[in-house]
Amino acid sequence: MSIKPVQEAGREMIVLELYRRGTISSGKAAELLGTSRLAFVQHASRLGIPFFDMTDDEWEAEKAALKAL
Repeated sequence: MSIKPVQEAGREMIVLELYRRGTISSGKAAELLGTSRLAFVQHASRLGIPFFDMTDDEWEAEKAALKAL
């Protein structure tokens, strides 16, 4: 068994955790994993890591701001 898949899985877990914490952007995470930003965001979303991380109050404020336009 090759160690490379374990190293790749470890790298992915670290990058995903940094992204989840907001330490790195989705673009930087995608770059570190050698994928497109869209593919990374979709992958993270499937793992339960949201692209938008807003509280209910923040979301309501955003909707109100859009309605005001």
